[in-house]
Amino acid sequence: MQSVELNTREQVFSIQTWSKLTWTDEFLTWNPKDYNGIRRHTVPVSKIWVPDITLYDRADIDVAYKADTVANIYPDGTIMWYALAIYRSTCKIHVRWFPFDVQVCILTFSSWNHDGLEIDLYPEHSLDANTSRFLSNGVWAMVAVRTKQVVTKYLCCPEPYPEVRYNLVFKHHAAFYIYYMILPCLALSILSLVVFYLPPDCGEKLTYSVTNLLALIVFQQIIAANIPPTSDDPPLIGLFFLLVVLLFLFLVYLCYIFVQNSSDRESKDP
Repeated sequence: MQSVELNTREQVFSIQTWSKLTWTDEFLTWNPKDYNGIRRHTVPVSKIWVPDITLYDRADIDVAYKADTVANIYPDGTIMWYALAIYRSTCKIHVRWFPFDVQVCILTFSSWNHDGLEIDLYPEHSLDANTSRFLSNGVWAMVAVRTKQVVTKYLCCPEPYPEVRYNLVFKHHAAFYIYYMILPCLALSILSLVVFYLPPDCGEKLTYSVTNLLALIVFQQIIAANIPPTSDDPPLIGLFFLLVVLLFLFLVYLCYIFVQNSSDRESKDP
């Protein structure tokens, strides 16, 4: 339904969904002819058995289901439960191409107490999640949602353990970062090169370079505040700022010092 939050620094995301669970309860069957043709019955989920489907990589303890939801029961024992849920799960963030990055967050659902011989969990008709009502925000756009069933067998137990995984693909809206970060940084980089055209005896040359350096450091700190502090995959834009600071401004300082030192020596010679 909506991406509530994708916190890149904490590597946690929250999403609001409609969850549809369907199963068969053989103890809740009836013949409609014996009950005035009733073909559907609605009961609170607290009155019937429900599968203990759990989000594995969740970032909090609270279960997201509403307590006042109801389920629809049909004569053959089929039960359909629609529940509004807000899931909060961990998500590995890759910031190599920030702010043009694409993130894949995974929601893994499985039974907590039962194996695959007791509860066979699978996506309905092997269909992907329905995103027709998804509300996009100005930061992230959902590109795709891929659904698959994964059956795992452990060495300790012969029983299979099925899981249903939803791969949510998010793409960054880069317009904000382009207008307020990338373009100003490119302008400052070009201005850093202009320093070489100033005459050596200009007293404002060093001041001008220091001002550009401070401005680039400010932008670098803003970018560092929006990405996770990880060393596995450093962003290219951070390497760009480091290159500008070390190559351009550091080179400007060296050239200025050598030229100024040479001019002072020439002025002292008789």
